[in-house]
Amino acid sequence: MDVIVVGAGLAGLVAARDLRAAGLSVRVLEARSRVGGRAWTVPLPGTGSAVDLGAEWLDPQRHTALAGELDRYDLTTTAPPRGPHRWYLPSAPDDPTEKAVLAATLERLETDAARIDFDRPDWHHCAPDLDVPFGTYLRDFCPSERVRSLILAWSFVLMGGDENEYSALHLLHEIAGFGSTKAAFGASEHRIDGGADTLAKAIAADLDPVLRLGQPVVSITAPRGGCTVMTADGTPHRARAVIVAVPLNCFDRIDGLSGPGRHAGRAVKVWHRADGVVDGEGTTGWPVLVETYATAEGVAVVHLDGLDPADVLTEHYPAAVLSEDCWNDWVADPYAKGSWCAARPGQLDALHDLANRSGPLFFAGGDVSRRWMGWMDGAITSGADTAVRTRAYLYGSTMPPARG
Repeated sequence: MDVIVVGAGLAGLVAARDLRAAGLSVRVLEARSRVGGRAWTVPLPGTGSAVDLGAEWLDPQRHTALAGELDRYDLTTTAPPRGPHRWYLPSAPDDPTEKAVLAATLERLETDAARIDFDRPDWHHCAPDLDVPFGTYLRDFCPSERVRSLILAWSFVLMGGDENEYSALHLLHEIAGFGSTKAAFGASEHRIDGGADTLAKAIAADLDPVLRLGQPVVSITAPRGGCTVMTADGTPHRARAVIVAVPLNCFDRIDGLSGPGRHAGRAVKVWHRADGVVDGEGTTGWPVLVETYATAEGVAVVHLDGLDPADVLTEHYPAAVLSEDCWNDWVADPYAKGSWCAARPGQLDALHDLANRSGPLFFAGGDVSRRWMGWMDGAITSGADTAVRTRAYLYGSTMPPARG
């Protein structure tokens, strides 16, 4: 066996597919009974709708790798209709003074983001002084609590974590990628028709002969000359190289892996069946219930792990009748242990090092992507890039630096 890929999320699937296309022998080991990782689409109880419990949104103009994959498999995207939007902040900034503070705050975010070269793989080296907790960073120059509440709500939608735990530098890298705060806080408004995991399923169909589901990996040893991956049933799987494509927060489940510790992403998304809502309707609040958005049959509620928004939800949708719900606790999920990646201060350099490993042990995934970290697009570029680097290792070619 040439390569064992651990994990059948988008990164692992893309890496395996590309390596097989290059003529290498591959085996994919996935702990779950399904593919897709943190992209998972399920029926909303009592309706004919499919909803995404994890990854959901994309911007086709900027997430070009994902758009290319969707074209490859004849999948399409749709922007949902826009409905009424309501704000539930402690007190919305609406007087002239606070509007000026908001404008100055957004300008500061864009000025600092402009210091970051989004296309540079080691982009975290552009502005190391910004690698501080975002809450601390924001308080240093934004004097209005009301304005901070608005910025923190918008930022949570991107980062999905506590503002005192994730790095301002990571958030500013997002703004640099989108090109403006307006785009960063509102441009990702497309969904994949049929759900986010349809792409994973399409790629997996090409990998059916080499894909092994229900095979949690418990240890990896990767000396040069031969690697061994041990699964929970006691089976050793041997190959010349290994690609680890599991979430960063799960490294501690596998003996032989080490990393920079867990990232700060811990968002919760719960879908409720709902009558009396308008398709495209949404709300923004802070701090308990940050984001909601509605389809014709359901409402998605997004908040920080550990907070209970039940009482607040009835305030946001007073005319709605809410019944069944469905969700996945990604923070408690043993094969995720968190939502999408929100890097902590001090982690970015180590994540760059993981992406740049020179073999025989390689790392891929949205958590270590050199571009759209935490997004489906980042998982795809990381998987494709890692396949190129793994192939170079196996063929004894010059190893290119990680760029995916």
